[in-house]
Amino acid sequence: MFKIQLNSCCFQTASLLTLMAVGLAAIPSVQAQPVGIQFEGSVSGRCDFSNISGGSLGLSADGLTLDSQLGSAGTANLTCNQFTRLQVEAPVQLSSNPLNITSSSAQALIEGRFLFIFPFSETVEATNTSTPALSQSPSWYLLGNNDITVNMSVTNNTLMPAGTYVFRVRLTAVAP
Repeated sequence: MFKIQLNSCCFQTASLLTLMAVGLAAIPSVQAQPVGIQFEGSVSGRCDFSNISGGSLGLSADGLTLDSQLGSAGTANLTCNQFTRLQVEAPVQLSSNPLNITSSSAQALIEGRFLFIFPFSETVEATNTSTPALSQSPSWYLLGNNDITVNMSVTNNTLMPAGTYVFRVRLTAVAP
């Protein structure tokens, strides 16, 4: 035979818990209206040139012209997240060897994918009489990743003097 003795404090606690459980069950359920938490951010338009590689110049048979088609073309990659056009400037001599240049030109061949799918290409040419030159394709053609091949040539009015020559062809991504 077992005898159970309840302590009055424990009985009161158990009764209070029972009353609370019954009372809570009697309260109708309450639901809050759902809310949406909104997030916002801004992305600035930008274009970046990368994988830039200089070219080399070869001397023409007549000794008057330095030309990358007799050496090697320069290359770059242009990646844009906005509509843009490519601006090309004629070669500028950076070396100090004196020349009397009668003509100079730079050609940039742009190869990309219009709408990231359809291949396209355009050549932009700048000369010492028409610089700078802008690409004529619609600006949205250059949205995304584009490979650029650059060639240049300069012609002197006399034989090219011996020496090392350095030229720069400036490319600029221009927002419409």
